[in-house]
Amino acid sequence: MSETRLRRLATEPLKANYIPSLRQATPQVLWIGCSDSDSKECTMLNILDDELLVLRNIGNMIIDGDLSCDTTIRHAVVDLQVVALNLLLVRLSYLV
Repeated sequence: MSETRLRRLATEPLKANYIPSLRQATPQVLWIGCSDSDSKECTMLNILDDELLVLRNIGNMIIDGDLSCDTTIRHAVVDLQVVALNLLLVRLSYLV
């Protein structure tokens, strides 16, 4: 890119449609999973990415006073109006 174009991009305001708007996600499931898990929740549940809200923490625990967990659950129930909360305990075993 030329220096003139870079300078113009840096100084001129962007047009309103520079970044296209994306379809609004509508998660129906709140998944609380372990932060070190490499599992693909959407694959296991056979749903699309935008149908799932994921919270990852150490040991998939819900602890009273955990601001991150409390806020995520509140956002799921109040803002996103998730239709059902399910606590899924999934243990994956890999045979070597």
